Amino acid sequence: MGDLSKDVFEMIVSAETSVSPDAEELLRKAHAKEKNALAKKQLLAILENIETARAKKVPLCQDTGMLVFFVSAKKLDSGLKGEIEKAVKDATGKWLLRPNAVCPVSRKVIGNCPSLHFELDEKATDTTITLLPVGAGSENMSTLFMCNPSDDWKKVRERILRAVAEKAKNACPPVIIGIGIGGTADEAALNSKRAILPDLRSENPDKGLAEKESELLSAINSLGIGAMGLGGDTTALAVRILAVPCHTASLPVAIKFQCWAHRKSVLKLKGD
Repeated sequence: MGDLSKDVFEMIVSAETSVSPDAEELLRKAHAKEKNALAKKQLLAILENIETARAKKVPLCQDTGMLVFFVSAKKLDSGLKGEIEKAVKDATGKWLLRPNAVCPVSRKVIGNCPSLHFELDEKATDTTITLLPVGAGSENMSTLFMCNPSDDWKKVRERILRAVAEKAKNACPPVIIGIGIGGTADEAALNSKRAILPDLRSENPDKGLAEKESELLSAINSLGIGAMGLGGDTTALAVRILAVPCHTASLPVAIKFQCWAHRKSVLKLKGD
C-alpha cells in the first residue's frame, strides 16, 4: 500500500475499535445521572464494551458498517479514491471489517464498497478526510419526509418527534440524532450525516439552530425510551441540525439515527 492508504487503514482501525471521545464522554455522563436501574446496567455494559474493544483492538460492534468517507480539500487528487478503496480492501482482508456489502438486487456478497463524498473548499489549507462507519441497525431507521413549504418549526418539530418516538428504540439507543433540513431530498439525507460529524460537545454556531437542538434533545429524552429501548432518562445523547437553502416550494427534512457506537476518525493531510 502507498503511504496514504496506510494512513487511511489506521483511520479504519481507530474508528472500528473505539467510539469517538465526545460520544464516550456523553455516555459516561448519561450513566452517572441515570436513575433507572436497568438502564444504568445497560449503559455500564456499553461502557465496558468500549473499554474491552479499545484494549484488545477488536471491532466495537459485530456490524462494522458501511464506511462513509467525507473528503474536503481546496484541490482534489484523482488518486485519492483509489487509495481509500485500497485501505478498505486491506482492512477487509485482515478481518477488521466484515465483508458485508452486497448487490442490492441479487444480494450476492461483494465485500466492502466505501461511500465517498468529495467537497471542494476554496478556504481549505489542508485536505481533511473524515470516516463515519454506519451500521445497518441505526441506518435502517433513517427517515426522509417532504414537509409542506408553509409548515412552521412547530409542525416540523412534531414530525421529527413522531419519527424518533417510533424508531429510536430500534436504533440501539442512546442515539445521536442528525437532522438535515433544506436543499434537495438527497442533499437533506446526506446533510443529516454531515450534521453529526463535528464534536458533539460543541455548540451549533447558528444560535437559532442551537436552541432548537436543545429543545429537541429535551423532548426526545422525555419520551422515556432509554438505553437499548428498555426505559430510562437518556434516549438521545445529542441532536445536531444542518440547514441549507431550499426551493421556495419545497421543505425536505431528513433524520439520521446514529446508535450509541458513534465511530468516527479524522485524517488531515497538510497542503493539497
